[in-house]
Amino acid sequence: MYRNGLRRLTAGLAGVLLAAGIAVVNPVSAAAVGCSGASCYNKGPVSMGCTADARAITSTAYDVKVIYSPACRAVWASSQSTPLHSCITLQLERGYYNHDHNLVVDRRLSQQYCPGESQEWTNMFDVGWYFRGVWNDTATGHPDSYSPWVYR
Repeated sequence: MYRNGLRRLTAGLAGVLLAAGIAVVNPVSAAAVGCSGASCYNKGPVSMGCTADARAITSTAYDVKVIYSPACRAVWASSQSTPLHSCITLQLERGYYNHDHNLVVDRRLSQQYCPGESQEWTNMFDVGWYFRGVWNDTATGHPDSYSPWVYR
């Protein structure tokens, strides 16, 4: 009886916090990460422990995903689609809307990704921008693939 009441109280408290707009982060995953927000800039998501709570927020036809980690408050691009013929450049583009209401690329983080590699990712940007992933194949006849822009 005591356990059921405690579970309901815990679930109810989490619901109240979420309704109030207060993020509930698992303290174990938040403590295990090596960076947060701006301190994650241009650092690797795996080495910083940001992959534990990561989730894809947009993707392309070539399986390029923009990934977000709530614990790290950071994003990166990732792909598991192996290049077939030549190396590609996996990019994460960061952008903003200018005074003319055009979305402008502010910065890019890039990582070369070659045949035989099973997964690749870019380094990270902190949140508060628009982001998209890019599969940039330098071989002729292979168009770039862009994910939709997403704000995080």
